[in-house]
Order: sequence, then C-alpha cells, then structure tokens
Amino acid sequence: MRVRQYADLTQFGFRLSDKGVNWKEYKSKEEGEPLCTKSYKIMPGVEVYYNDYCTFKRFSGKMQMCDFFQLAYSHSGIYESRINSCRTLRLSAGEVMLITNVVQSYDSCMPLGFYTGFNVMFYPELFASDTEDFFSHFSLNIIQLFKQLMSGKSVTVFSCCPHMLPVMESLFQACREGNIPHMKLRLLEVLMEVSAYQRSIDNHYQYISNKSFQVIQSVKEYIEQDMTKHITIKELSEIFGISQTSLKDNFKAVYGYAPYEYLKRFRMNYAARLLKTTSLSVADISTQIGYENSSKFSSAFSNVYGVAPLSYRKSG
Repeated sequence: MRVRQYADLTQFGFRLSDKGVNWKEYKSKEEGEPLCTKSYKIMPGVEVYYNDYCTFKRFSGKMQMCDFFQLAYSHSGIYESRINSCRTLRLSAGEVMLITNVVQSYDSCMPLGFYTGFNVMFYPELFASDTEDFFSHFSLNIIQLFKQLMSGKSVTVFSCCPHMLPVMESLFQACREGNIPHMKLRLLEVLMEVSAYQRSIDNHYQYISNKSFQVIQSVKEYIEQDMTKHITIKELSEIFGISQTSLKDNFKAVYGYAPYEYLKRFRMNYAARLLKTTSLSVADISTQIGYENSSKFSSAFSNVYGVAPLSYRKSG
C-alpha cells in the first residue's frame, strides 16, 4: 500500500543526523562509519540525494512512500542492491539507472568500498502547480518521459553518452556543494539531455565468460594486496595470461574502471577512511598508500573527492 509521503531513509538503515528547512542529512546508525546522504527538496514533489559512501557496510530495508520515478547516477564506485531473490541492481561509474516504485532492498552494498553519486526522486502525486509549470514550460512531462525511457520495465540502466556525461557531472557538483538553485538548473539540463538523446542511449553491455570473470577477480585481488606497488598492464597481462586489451576491457566492464584508475580510487578510498578515523598526517597517509610526494597525493585525492585531504577530514 502506497502512502502520500517522501522517502524516509531511517526505514533503510540510516539515522537522521541533521536537518534544515529544505534539506536532511542521513548517516549510518554506527558512529564513525563514513557513510552520508544529504537530501534536498528542490521543489514540491522533487528531491535530490547526494551520496558519499566510503564503506563496505551492507544494509537493507523497505520504505513506505508514494509512487515515484528515480534517476540515479554514479560519479565513482559501484552500488549494488538485491531487490528480490533473483535480481541484483548494479550501478557503475558513468552509468544512469532509472527506477520506478522499487521500495525494498534485501541487501545493498558498495563492493569496491566506495561510492559517490546522486539520486533524483520524482513524486508526481506530490507535485504542486508550480512544479508542473516548471517542467511544462520546457515541454517536459516527467511521467511520459520515464515511461518512454523504461518501456514498461521497473529498472533500466544505461551508460552516459559523450553529450550526457558532462551534464550529469554538473548536477553532481551542484549536489556536492548543496546549492539548491544550481541543482534545479542542472536537473533541467539533465532532463533535456536525456529527453533529446533517449533514442541514442547506449544500452549495450559487454558480457564476459565466467572463466574471464574469475581471471579479472584475481587481477583485482592481486593489485589490492599491495597498494604501494606500481604495476603495469603489461606485467599484469603476463602474470595472468591474458592480452592487455582483454584485460583492460574486461576489467572496466566488471569494475567500471581500467586497472590503473581502479587502483588509484582504491588508494583514495583507503586514504579517506584514514582521514576520517585516525589522526595521521597527510604525509603519513600518502606514504602508506604508495605516494612519495604528499602534494601529488593531495592532487589525486582532490581529483577523486573534489576537496583537499584536510578539507575532507574537517567536513565531519
């Protein structure tokens, strides 16, 4: 039974840690767990969620809420959610997921230990006249748009085309900054882009054999064993008996990144945890993850998290 209300993440293993007039902040029920979601009510019937998770924590739950359409985007990392006994949703970096009325997850996790992205929730029955006027002014019909994109499915996932990626990233940045006026503007751009390119959306996914998948898993485990070690694609291909091209393509298909980029983000994820949970200096942390130069580490960290290491530590 649906109820006329917005999503409430306290029904999904989170606690409400702070709130304002048009925003709420949710964190893990476990103190110190680097997991945070901020929701912004940008207009009646529309919420934007900014997600910053740096954890392997698993969670589940079922929410009581009204009918909705959801647009989710992964900036970095992978988010997985098992919605029934035989289906697990998977959202990787640079991908968009469209969802309608999926209110329960039996097991959600970040298999890489980190995930950042945003979700936009549309609740048509909670739209005010101003909300409808806002979209109709730009010839956008939310219900019609989602129905066209989803073709009767409850979930659709696609990779962003080159035109769409910078638009998604602009909305992500507005979410990270907590700038509601910019969120409205960037959301409009996202919807216009999705509407304009819905016919050219790339639904092609690379499928690999179980044997190749196991090899790629072994590669991942190998490069994670010693994050201070710098190893080339050529060396990995020789160790695991797979061509360099297949290694790069299959690794990216499974984990969303090429091996070098994955290792960089794995390091930054570990560094982020140390920044939040220890008093180690930036120099000490950079050494632990294989950077001899702390300024290069700071630059790499800022590239992934959007802020300098010390600013990230102070953000709470």
